[in-house]
Amino acid sequence: MLPGVVYLEMARLAGERAHGTAPVRHVDEIVWAAPVALPPGASRDIRVVVAPSGAFEITGERPHARGRLVFGQDGTGQNAAPAPIDPAAVRARCGERRTREDCYAYFADLGFRYGPAFQVIETLALGDGEALARLRRPEVGDHRFHPSLLDGALQAAGHLVRGTTAHLPYSIGSVRLFGELPADCLAHVVAVEGRADAQVFDISLTAPDGTVVARVERFTLRAVPDAGRDLPGAAERGVLAFEPYWQEAPATTAQAEPAGPLAVIDAGDGRAEALRDELAVLAPRLDVVLGARPDASHLVHLAAGGFGSDLDVALLVGFHTALDVCRTRIAKHEGPLRYLFVHEDRAGAAGARTPRTPR
Repeated sequence: MLPGVVYLEMARLAGERAHGTAPVRHVDEIVWAAPVALPPGASRDIRVVVAPSGAFEITGERPHARGRLVFGQDGTGQNAAPAPIDPAAVRARCGERRTREDCYAYFADLGFRYGPAFQVIETLALGDGEALARLRRPEVGDHRFHPSLLDGALQAAGHLVRGTTAHLPYSIGSVRLFGELPADCLAHVVAVEGRADAQVFDISLTAPDGTVVARVERFTLRAVPDAGRDLPGAAERGVLAFEPYWQEAPATTAQAEPAGPLAVIDAGDGRAEALRDELAVLAPRLDVVLGARPDASHLVHLAAGGFGSDLDVALLVGFHTALDVCRTRIAKHEGPLRYLFVHEDRAGAAGARTPRTPR
């Protein structure tokens, strides 16, 4: 099984090569949808799509992960490294000790068996909602977001999950690099939120003296569904995953004006504002607003990339934005919304696009 942290380096390299940007040192909003499982000796094609905005999607036979690269940050100013940690003070608070053998025997009991390149925890100190791991990088490859070290940091967080229920990585809010990850480093893990079905952690990777070289924020582990999923009634316990599914929208005749404001969103390229200004001339009676307003009755989502961009790429990136908008609206009971996703297929007016309606 391909470790999920490998996707960060895949997306980083693809983004830099596709868009000719400065080195990427910051990745946001990583969500893992499904692992890449490979039988021994097998191979599989994986597609990495990175939009100019930095949004990326990694797919194979199904979606595997998504996130957003942040271009152009250099580790200075607001992006400077946090204050160093005090390793001695952290160890003093963490009285329980585990060896390398203890750590990987623990995972084996839960059904996880790591290969040699990912057995990077040398020692682990555990405390109350806090852990400090000493990691040693294998001499494998030249990576910026080194998969072995990042996975070792996430493994350390897994040791703070109590009980016998296995948990799997679900998402990360942000990963930021402030320097090169050293061959020997520390991972300081702090539990920031705990629920029955999920645990959330912040992690600092540091040099041996406590200097922070990387920061992982809002790393979320979710409990693995139990073996009783196939029992009567288990299917109604909740939705476990989403996959993109688009259906062509038929052409419609003119309809009545929206009951509420018409909201317009884009991929951060300013086209929503341009469309609002154009509609103010073409349809002055419309109340057009920017952003996914809760009082909006209709929403127009302008696809990333603009005229001439690849439709498949736009659909992959746009699906997750649509999903986030709809999830938020449902959670807040904001009422029905007519959602129109549009992709520009010819030059002309801002409204000259091919519609897609998410189902």
